[in-house]
Amino acid sequence: GDPSTSKSSLLLFANKLVRRSMYSSGRGASAAGLTIGIVKRPNGTSLAQPGVLPLCHGGFAFIDELDKMNPLDRIGLHEAMEKGTVSINKAGFSMTLPSETSVIAAANPKGGKWIEGMPVIENVNLLPTLLSRMDIRWRILDTVGINDTRIAEHITGSFIDGIKSFYSIEDLSKIINYARKIRPSMSPTAAKLL
Repeated sequence: GDPSTSKSSLLLFANKLVRRSMYSSGRGASAAGLTIGIVKRPNGTSLAQPGVLPLCHGGFAFIDELDKMNPLDRIGLHEAMEKGTVSINKAGFSMTLPSETSVIAAANPKGGKWIEGMPVIENVNLLPTLLSRMDIRWRILDTVGINDTRIAEHITGSFIDGIKSFYSIEDLSKIINYARKIRPSMSPTAAKLL
């Protein structure tokens, strides 16, 4: 989505709500940091260390600024998003770890502003092979309009009055983590419709 549309804030807030989740910024993330890294110890030995995706196995990985990540490091997401595993074969290590992790990522458009009518693949600086692994893609657009004044008043008012919420963060966390345990089944009629 467009810059300054609260994508980072949404990811950070969601990370607070969901157990077994981690937040990472694409600017500072590497393939090793997301999958499996090799750490050299002071005594000269090496140790394989799981990254964000295997550590969040069964949970969520929130990756911000995915478009700013090195394209070679982004390739590390492919195996995890397709097979639910991460593997390493280097420095004398050969291992595969489970990483059935839901990846929720945010990225800005190539030119800094989303161009309506242009396909997602042309708007976002991500490989088609990575975009095809995303189950859901949605845009968060900054549309200039009459609501801008209302939004600005709400933001400035929140600094004066504080933000009032119907649910506490603890309550929201309990609701979301409970909902994640529900495993609905699809009826034959719904399957046919889909």
